[in-house]
Amino acid sequence: MRKILAWLIDLLWWLQIVLWLALGVFVYFLKTTGNLLDVSSLLHSHINSILLWAYIIIVLLLLFYFIIGPFIIGATLGEYILGIGIPEKVKLDPFKLFLYYLTVPLLQILLLPYVIYLKLKKISFAKKLSGVHLDKRNFDPLRRLLLLLLFLGMSTFTVLGLLMFKRSGLKLLTKFIDYRRYADQALHIKDYRALSSILLQYEERYGKDANYWVYYCVSSAQNNLPEDLSKLEQVCKKAIRTNMDKQYHYEVLLALINIYKKKDDATNLVNTYQKLWELGYRGTEMLEYIKLVGENSADQALKMVEAWKKANPINQLTISNISALAELYLELKDYKQALSLFKHILEKTNNPSVQAAASFKIGECYYFLKDYKNAKKYLLKAQKLDKHYTNLVESYIIDMSLKGYK
Repeated sequence: MRKILAWLIDLLWWLQIVLWLALGVFVYFLKTTGNLLDVSSLLHSHINSILLWAYIIIVLLLLFYFIIGPFIIGATLGEYILGIGIPEKVKLDPFKLFLYYLTVPLLQILLLPYVIYLKLKKISFAKKLSGVHLDKRNFDPLRRLLLLLLFLGMSTFTVLGLLMFKRSGLKLLTKFIDYRRYADQALHIKDYRALSSILLQYEERYGKDANYWVYYCVSSAQNNLPEDLSKLEQVCKKAIRTNMDKQYHYEVLLALINIYKKKDDATNLVNTYQKLWELGYRGTEMLEYIKLVGENSADQALKMVEAWKKANPINQLTISNISALAELYLELKDYKQALSLFKHILEKTNNPSVQAAASFKIGECYYFLKDYKNAKKYLLKAQKLDKHYTNLVESYIIDMSLKGYK
């Protein structure tokens, strides 16, 4: 019974040491970074090395507690408290201690039938394997009492700490989150759902400051537009007046564009696009503005496209963005530029539906350039890749036949 109780004390003591050490490391990193988000990002970016260090530390703690400690004092702390340990006459050997304290429990489970057989013969498996056994020891009573009090005190603090964390730990941790930085990161990567999810905590921490109205405007306009669009429009305009940061202006103006689209307010839509362009914003949303400009002046729109391309090199664009740019060139009747971009898409993708769409558009470009041979070639390729293009392809082929191309 003493051995079982000692084992339980040792297990609890060792687990508490690991817990308090982990807490110390966490507090150290939190104090160093000053922001809980930095700790989580550090864990995410260095997970392999952190797991390696955790493994090393746990192994060292096991060795220190179950090998080095017993080698020095002849017992673990739990055994010391209960007055049992390795007899003084036994010559201590670290390898034997390793077999007794660490290897034996595992082997006893794996070799359970053999362990039971030895038990029936009143032979200790642990002693037979390692040559180590426990017996009563006359350890200093005062030290045993002090160790017991230390164990009870540490266990009490651990339990109270866990209960406190369960009750208000998350609320405590949120005090170490820089919500402004979190919101700015969400805004930068256009994660508007994440931005919306932290708005309440942001308001509780910082109140309705200049940034709050930016976050409120953008998250509302980019997620689910409310019923009262005019009220949201006024909030967005207030955000622009109270916050002069250019990047915030970009996001608020993009939010206003969503509002004006929903309201079918063409005048304010164009004006807002124009403000964005004049501020130097060259995001993919500006392709829509260039298209609107092209309805009145194709030459002006083509100049704007070239300015947009300087800020957005083709090799940095996604397939969908390249496709949008190619469609714009097609809309502006610059068929050669459109042809080049659609061919670029065809080379960069293995997706049959994307290839079909690009092939069809290439066929259209050749058609408008009156290169009917290549037009037919790519139109038929699109039809082969996707049967949904059959009717459109056949209408082009009939039209080319009527124009004399067979």
